[in-house]
Amino acid sequence: MRLPAQVLSHCASPSNFRGGLDLLATWGGIALLAALAHRIAHPLAYLVALVLIAGLQNRLIVLAHETWHRKAFRSQRINERVGAWFYAYPVGTMFRVDRARHLAHHRLVGQSEDPDWSDYERPVFHRASGVMGFLLGQLFGAKVVLRVLGAETKPATSLAAVSRDGVEASTGPGELAGIAAAQLVLFLLFAWLGHWWEYFVLWAFPLATFASFFISFRALVEHHHPNPRATPEMRLADFDTNFLGRWFLSPGLFHLHALHHAYPSVPYHRKRELLRALNEHGVTYPGRQEPGYVAVLRRSLAALEANA
Repeated sequence: MRLPAQVLSHCASPSNFRGGLDLLATWGGIALLAALAHRIAHPLAYLVALVLIAGLQNRLIVLAHETWHRKAFRSQRINERVGAWFYAYPVGTMFRVDRARHLAHHRLVGQSEDPDWSDYERPVFHRASGVMGFLLGQLFGAKVVLRVLGAETKPATSLAAVSRDGVEASTGPGELAGIAAAQLVLFLLFAWLGHWWEYFVLWAFPLATFASFFISFRALVEHHHPNPRATPEMRLADFDTNFLGRWFLSPGLFHLHALHHAYPSVPYHRKRELLRALNEHGVTYPGRQEPGYVAVLRRSLAALEANA
């Protein structure tokens, strides 16, 4: 049974007001936390601020994801401009390549051709110690170090698979220049406020450590399975999470992840409305209902230990 077309069309309608509110609220929150840390000027204030800012940097990635699906704003042009310059480039992400990769991920999730396959399925993930070592590495900046060294990149062949999605995957020099320009603007803003080094403490450091950990943790738990031969359907789940989980791991209702894979055209702020419509019409979608991310990870680690 399918959801009526008019109901799905209504749920899939982007909102310029909501898109603008997300933009202002997220960057406003970052500015407020940075200003408070600057004013208090205490090590504990900087520590609290950088951890909370890392959660908002994760939110910038999630909002970039909304623009990849062209559902943050009604205009495709605005989605691309805001998605690139206000969401992707500030957190060091190449907008076009990641959009192409993500759309291919939707089509190939749970298959070895998935360009995100290495985020949740690699030999090291077949051991509990390997999983924990990977996550600790992300917390201590391993992702940034490996990327700088060129040792961690998405498979080039996987990007060829995105041609069917009808999006441009080529970066050219523009995307790298955009990332550099965004970092320069942020650095100059911190310098203008009086402390140039706060760019590194309140932006670069949390991005390389806590934000990287939150993003990698979520990506791993979303599709990881103790059985490496698990079917694609077994790698889809919705998660039950609390306020802290939604702030740090799944802003933008990202914990309703199986729902998103089933209905990628629906903006995040309409997901609960979509769920009500699905229940009213008796429509189901592939995916498990799971407890929180930490509970699922602990269960997976126990299963890996038992199978060792």
